[in-house]
Amino acid sequence: MNGYKTNSYTAINTYGDMLLELLLDMDRILSSHEDWLLGKWLVAAKLLATNAEEQNLYEFNARNQITLWGPNGEILDYGNKQWGGLLKSYYYDRWKLYIDTLLNCVETKHKFNQTVFNEQSLMLGQAWTKDTTIYPVIPTGDTIEISRQLYSKYETSFKEINRKIRKQHERKQ
Repeated sequence: MNGYKTNSYTAINTYGDMLLELLLDMDRILSSHEDWLLGKWLVAAKLLATNAEEQNLYEFNARNQITLWGPNGEILDYGNKQWGGLLKSYYYDRWKLYIDTLLNCVETKHKFNQTVFNEQSLMLGQAWTKDTTIYPVIPTGDTIEISRQLYSKYETSFKEINRKIRKQHERKQ
């Protein structure tokens, strides 16, 4: 938001790209463990059905419960989950929409319109709840190895953030 407030296209784009990359990395490690897979949730819902019509309804309900929580996003994100497949296919797109909206605002010198953004986000969510993409039910990758790779990738950033937090804390005392 600071990039938007200071009209910095570069800041929004840079930090936005970092956030999107982080979401994909989170999805990658989540997808490496059987307990964190979106596919298992959706399959479990469909297995309760006795016919194809119920299967479609149960899948829609399972998707809706973890995203919009109602046809019009009545309690948006109330039942959200951090699952492999969900971050990459749903949250990534929502954050990308937000980042692209901020970039467009700075580029066109228009004020961010929360109402319009909410409508666009709702449409994105509604499309996702109606989608029938099949997600893996078997993990991919070695969780330990992926965690090592991600630690190595983010170690410097985490240390820098910690340093800044400590410095701010010291100033307050």
